[in-house]
Amino acid sequence: MHTMELSTDVLVIGGGGAGVKAAIAACEAGAEVLLVCKGLVGKSGSTPLASWGFAAALGAADRRDSSEQHCLDTVKSGRKLANPKLAAVLAGEAVTCLEELVEYGLPLEYEGGAVKQLKMPGESYPRSVIVKGGGKGIMAALKKKMNQLSIDCLEDFMVTRLLVEDNRVTGAMGISFREGAIVQIRAKSVVLAGGGYGCLWATNDNPPHNTGDAYHLAYEAGAKLEDMEMVLYYPTVILHPQKVKGVLVDYEACLEPDLCDGRLLNGCGQPLFTAGHLPARDELIRRMFEEIQAGRGSSHGGIYLDFSQSRHDKATIAARLEQLVMGYSYIKSLDVDMVEQPLEMIPMIHYTLGGIMIDERAATSVAGLFAAGEAAGNIHGANRIAGNALTETQAFGKVAGRSAAEYARNTELQPLAAEVAAGHADFLKDLLNGEKAKATDPFAVKDRIQVIMDCHMGYGKEAAEIKKALTLLEQIQKEQLPFLKAASAPVMNLQLVAAGEVYSMLNVAEMICRAALKRQESRGHHCRLDYPEQDGRWDDCHTVIRKQEQHMSVALSAAPGREEPAEAVDADTAKAADKAVAKAAAAKAENLPKQGIEAVILRCDPVSGAAGSWQSYEIPADEPQTILNILRHIQKECDSSLAYRDYQCYQGTCASCVVEADGVNARGCCTVVRPGDTVRIGPMKGKKVIKDLVTEI
Repeated sequence: MHTMELSTDVLVIGGGGAGVKAAIAACEAGAEVLLVCKGLVGKSGSTPLASWGFAAALGAADRRDSSEQHCLDTVKSGRKLANPKLAAVLAGEAVTCLEELVEYGLPLEYEGGAVKQLKMPGESYPRSVIVKGGGKGIMAALKKKMNQLSIDCLEDFMVTRLLVEDNRVTGAMGISFREGAIVQIRAKSVVLAGGGYGCLWATNDNPPHNTGDAYHLAYEAGAKLEDMEMVLYYPTVILHPQKVKGVLVDYEACLEPDLCDGRLLNGCGQPLFTAGHLPARDELIRRMFEEIQAGRGSSHGGIYLDFSQSRHDKATIAARLEQLVMGYSYIKSLDVDMVEQPLEMIPMIHYTLGGIMIDERAATSVAGLFAAGEAAGNIHGANRIAGNALTETQAFGKVAGRSAAEYARNTELQPLAAEVAAGHADFLKDLLNGEKAKATDPFAVKDRIQVIMDCHMGYGKEAAEIKKALTLLEQIQKEQLPFLKAASAPVMNLQLVAAGEVYSMLNVAEMICRAALKRQESRGHHCRLDYPEQDGRWDDCHTVIRKQEQHMSVALSAAPGREEPAEAVDADTAKAADKAVAKAAAAKAENLPKQGIEAVILRCDPVSGAAGSWQSYEIPADEPQTILNILRHIQKECDSSLAYRDYQCYQGTCASCVVEADGVNARGCCTVVRPGDTVRIGPMKGKKVIKDLVTEI
């Protein structure tokens, strides 16, 4: 693996809504900008998956609305944890940012000549603008503007370390998987916009690479992180049918009486709340979990979404779902009719509320380091209003980019610390050493972390469970982390990506556990079974994490008036936790289907010069599988060196996963193969092949 060196004024890490907006703002402020992205700009990350709502106090639907009211609603919904100064920035920039998106080419929904705005739970007035194309439409507009400004971009690039001297950022190091190179980047300032940590749990609706990289980078650089225990659940993510499991269904659009007028029903057919009184997200989440835990869930342990009692006819409901639910077409493409049949829903991990501590300039506690989007913390507090997430990407992306450019104007490029850079390069090269004794597959470690978080750090938890999780995570740190290996070929080495993500996931999982243990109350989406009520003594009290002398420090920003009880985790508890994880893995193995699908895949590596060859794989399957799920199974269970693009939009629109299937270009997330069939899969026709099924797009 060779080494490359680059330099820039502002380095932006992340290619979603916040990252691209930060790059645009920094460029327009006169800075030289380099944006790096772990996937493809516009096709990876959370923004392209987002629904239609963009909160901005235009006053088109009600003139009484204002940015001041937007700020007040955001703070109120945050359950006394939202930072009022950051909420004021969010609300104050919202209208201008929306106008800028329209200038970039973003279409909006209009009604009677005015921008159409709907009232979502937590809003005093109708504020959510219907963005055509949702987050995907926003990304298309941002990417168009970025291209007009000729902003440099490196895709398929993972930053693995920030370089810091005397609490001042000087650059970063990472891996270009497209080039198969270690890259050192000197930068005057850095913007972290790398998204959230939803993929630390298996039960999430996030894209597959939201593994908390930005928090890991910030922590290792010495920055403070705030309220890392605060993670938002989304109420209506499909649990069953299995073939559409994990698809987010916009609950506001489905349940609002004036839109689709659907119902959430428990397993006994009883509604969870009075029709027409849609509760805030955290209240709805708690109600759903109470029903499930009381044994009144659906047949697969969820809650039914049902339209049979709607006052609207089926054609109207279908038309509105087509317009407002981003995954509706994808669901239909897999022969599931959600209008005709009730679907089983369950709350899943959706959005990171905590994150890197920032001020109104998006500055962190490390000089020259800024953060925006889901990577930044404490804008929303313990609960977020629908529509504020997309607004946040633009408002704080703009602020962070502008601030980073201003900082860069007043500083000089610094030489990278040669010893530190060389040491990190050696660390990365060592991950490619497949001959290690006791070599550990990073995909298996990622799966184990997800099992631990699902088993012990779900919605309702108590001290004993949190400590079990910490014990098991520590075992991975000691017993498996030193032996991580990846295939030796550096180009599009997804095993190497997974190895880097393991380091992020372990570090961030520990932050979440320690912060959750520290907060001895339930508030918003944070639920402690041993402290089930919101406690006024914890109002405006934040957990603060930072690295101090190679140890993780967890403090409180204000004293809640009581001490955390000291409880030791004994050896028997650790063994019991191990057995729980092993039991979950065994149950998963027992449920493997007995039939099969044969996938014949063209393996090719143009860098090596070797001719491509077809390889056959048997995939167990009792029901139809998408090509993307087939490829995931092969990589995890058969051949971890297989290279393909795994960016699942759950909408069938991003086209990142297009491959040639039986001679025709097809979307991997939507194309279904039935048990007993054989499918031949090659790289997309008409595109330059990088490796295996990965092409330039």
